[in-house]
Amino acid sequence: QNKVKAWREAGYQGIYKETRNILTHIKDNNFLHEPQREALETYIYLKEVMNNRPVPEIVADLANENKDFLKVLGFEQGVIELWDDLSKEKRTERIQKKLSELGFAEYGYANYVLALTMGAGKTILMGVLMMYEFILSFKHPEDKRFAKNALVFGPADTGIVEVLKEIKTFDYTSIVPREYEDILLNIKYWYLEKPETP
Repeated sequence: QNKVKAWREAGYQGIYKETRNILTHIKDNNFLHEPQREALETYIYLKEVMNNRPVPEIVADLANENKDFLKVLGFEQGVIELWDDLSKEKRTERIQKKLSELGFAEYGYANYVLALTMGAGKTILMGVLMMYEFILSFKHPEDKRFAKNALVFGPADTGIVEVLKEIKTFDYTSIVPREYEDILLNIKYWYLEKPETP
């Protein structure tokens, strides 16, 4: 949160102009609630500023910078006191081992989880994240960080699938600047209406 806040206050450095345009458009329309906006900013920060790195790598960097973070990870005080005497490679190795013990798996891709409380607008946020991905992947096809497809899962035995359809029907003009609206016309949606459908 501190890093994202500092990045925001410094004027969103290190991102594509399309991303800056999207953030400006959202701010001008005052559309997203604060938790949604913060989640979007965090996602963009991880994607563009942190270069879509896997969580264990990001955590290793944070822990190397901040000894209090080592306590959070569960390192003993004696180890923390000797931290500066270790080489960066040794520190990273120890952090990776600790993360492995804590259940952080190594994936071949960035594996982020954004958790928002009930009623915070997760469905709209998912749609915003998808539109951001699609616009950036269209404008920068060579940049492999951005998705060309999205898959959304929901429990079949509730009305959540109906709620998720808002991703398609939502009016994205509050979020997407006019110059990118034509990109959205290329998006195709499919719904699995019944779990039994092959």
